[in-house]
Amino acid sequence: MKKICLLFVAVCSINVFAQQNPTLSEPEIDKRTELLSIVFRLAGNNEYNRKDFKLYTDRIEQYFRKYESHGLVEYTRSLVSEYSIGYNAPMSLAVHLDNNLDIRKDVTLDYIDGRWNNVDLKKYLLRLKKFSKDTKFDKFFEDNADLYVEARRQFMPIYEKIDLEWFAKFFGEGASDTFYIINGLSNGGPNYGASVLLKDGGKENYSVMGLWSVGDGGMPRFPKDSYLPIVIHEFSHAFVNHLNEKHSDILKERGEEVFSIVGESMAKQAYPSWQIMMNEALVRAAVIKYEIDHNAGQQKIDMAVDYEMSRSFLWIKELVAVLQEYDKQRDRYPTLDSYMPKIAEAYTDIAKTILEAEPKRPNVISISEFSNGDTNVSSYVKTITINFDRPLNAGNMSVDAGTKGIDGTPAIKKGYYINDNKTFVMDVELVKDKEYQIILKGRGFATPDGYRIKDYEINFKTAE
Repeated sequence: MKKICLLFVAVCSINVFAQQNPTLSEPEIDKRTELLSIVFRLAGNNEYNRKDFKLYTDRIEQYFRKYESHGLVEYTRSLVSEYSIGYNAPMSLAVHLDNNLDIRKDVTLDYIDGRWNNVDLKKYLLRLKKFSKDTKFDKFFEDNADLYVEARRQFMPIYEKIDLEWFAKFFGEGASDTFYIINGLSNGGPNYGASVLLKDGGKENYSVMGLWSVGDGGMPRFPKDSYLPIVIHEFSHAFVNHLNEKHSDILKERGEEVFSIVGESMAKQAYPSWQIMMNEALVRAAVIKYEIDHNAGQQKIDMAVDYEMSRSFLWIKELVAVLQEYDKQRDRYPTLDSYMPKIAEAYTDIAKTILEAEPKRPNVISISEFSNGDTNVSSYVKTITINFDRPLNAGNMSVDAGTKGIDGTPAIKKGYYINDNKTFVMDVELVKDKEYQIILKGRGFATPDGYRIKDYEINFKTAE
C-alpha cells in the first residue's frame, strides 16, 4: 500500500505571524472533507451526488449506500430541510475540525458558514464520529490511497502555476495567510471556498476543488485552463466576501435592484440572494483581473467575459474595468477595502445599464413539437424547433447539458436557423421512455446587436 500524504490539522497550526510571505501547501485529499461529502451524498443533496469520477463514486456507492438510513444521515437530512445546509456549508465545517472530528482547539468559529449557527454542533459531531466508526470510514479511505495519490500527482501542475503573492498585492491584505488546496474527488463540478480564523489572529484559506474531467481508464485529469481559474476563484472568496459584508450598507440598494432583474438565473446557480450574487460578481471580476495581470491574451479575456455574461453576470466587463481603475490608483487606495465606496458608486451605473438592457433581450416564445415539461413526447420526433420573439445572430448557437448530464441530453445531429433567424431547429434522435434536458445558453443565442437570451432550460420525457 502506498503511503498517502494527508492534510493533517497539525499542518494547520503554523504560526502564520512568523511568516514573511503567504504559504501554499501542496494539494491534498482530506479525510474530513471526504467524510462530509459522503454524508451529504447519502443525505440526498444533489450537489454532492455527482458521478463525474465514476471509478471513485462507484466505490463510494457500493461501500456506503447501505448506510443511507444511519442516524447521522437521517439527522443531516433534517438539517438540510430546515436550514438549507449544503453546497459550501459541509466543507466549511470540515476545515474547522481536527482529525478526531472535534472542533479544532486553535480556531474561532467566526468564519464557519452561518448555516451551522442554527445547529447543535456537539450533537452533530457525536453522530458524525459514530458514523465514521460504524462505517469503518478510515478503512475505506486507506483502501483508496492509490486513487488519492494519483489524483494529487495529476493536480500538481496546477499547483505549480499559482501566483500566491498576487492575492496580497491586489487585495492589499493577507500577506501572512496560509492557503490550502483540497481535492474533493467525489464532488464533481462544484467547487467551494472556505476560510478559518485562528485564535492567534492568523487566517487559513481553502480551495476545495471538484473533479469534472477524467481521461483514459477513468482517472482524473486537470486541464490547466479549466482548473486554474477556479482555484483563483475559490481563494478570492476569502478576500471578497467579508468586504461585501462590511460594506453592505452602501451596496444593498443597488445590489437588490440588480438581483430583481437576474435573480431567477442566479437562484438556479445556487446564488439565492443579492449578497451572494455580489460576492460572486466581484470574485469573477477578480479572476479576470488575475488573468490580465498574468498576460492572458485578449481572446482569452474576451472568452472569460463572454462566459460570465452567459451566467447572467451581465455587468462583468464594467466591473473588471472598475478593478483596473483601482489598480491604477494604489497610492490613493492601498486596499480593495478602501476602494469599496467607489465600487458601490459604479453599481449605480451598472444597475441603470442592466435595467435599460433587459427589455431588449430576446425570449423563447414556444417549442413547436411539444410544450416545455411535456412527459409524453413521441420518440419519433426528429426535430426540436424553438421559436424566438425576434431575429437572432445566425452565426452562433450554444446548447449545453443540464443537471441530468450528457446522458440526459438528446443526440443532436445539427442545429440551424430558419424563419429569418427567428427560429432555431435541432435535428435529434430520441429513445423511448427517457427524461431529457438541454439548456440554451445566452452566450450562443443573441440578437445581432448583442443582447442575449436568459439561459433557457428545456425538459421533456418521451413516451414508453
